[in-house]
Amino acid sequence: MGNSQKYIKNVKTFILRARYIKKDGHEHPLFCNRSMGNNNNNHLLERLARLPGGLFSVLSTLLILWLTLSPDPLGPDHPRLFPGADKVAHLLMFGFLTTMLLLDYTRKKDWLPAGASPIIIAVISSAFLGCLIEVLQLVMNLGRGFEFTDMGADFAGAIICGAGWWLLINPWLRRLHENSN
Repeated sequence: MGNSQKYIKNVKTFILRARYIKKDGHEHPLFCNRSMGNNNNNHLLERLARLPGGLFSVLSTLLILWLTLSPDPLGPDHPRLFPGADKVAHLLMFGFLTTMLLLDYTRKKDWLPAGASPIIIAVISSAFLGCLIEVLQLVMNLGRGFEFTDMGADFAGAIICGAGWWLLINPWLRRLHENSN
């Protein structure tokens, strides 16, 4: 057997062993491995797990910073929307950020359901960023304005998505874990 064949065999052995984690003195299959069947959910989770940690949170934060701190991020020709569309946009942006924070946390924890503490931290972090952005808009003088109602919409979006994660995503992750064992 040549050196390259030995190397390939060692890599295959490492990968096969890495599919199991030791807990309580027993080997358990990792959540995202092929032993769970060909379920599309599992395939998606496997692909998501391969991405760099924190990727979704960082990209979401950068997008929100650009949208909220740029003088005119959509350009002068953007369509005029209904009154209050700005508040809906804030609600959606910070709800999305909360969801991405929780997605990155859950990926880091091998897709185990998030407890109450990580969800509360994600909600508070999103709301804090919303408040910080409003203060920056006031201080930076870029033609953007400070509004308490924007902060309220940021907080509402974060709470709605945090509660949605608790009520919808956590039970789904629990079922996936129960089916994998």
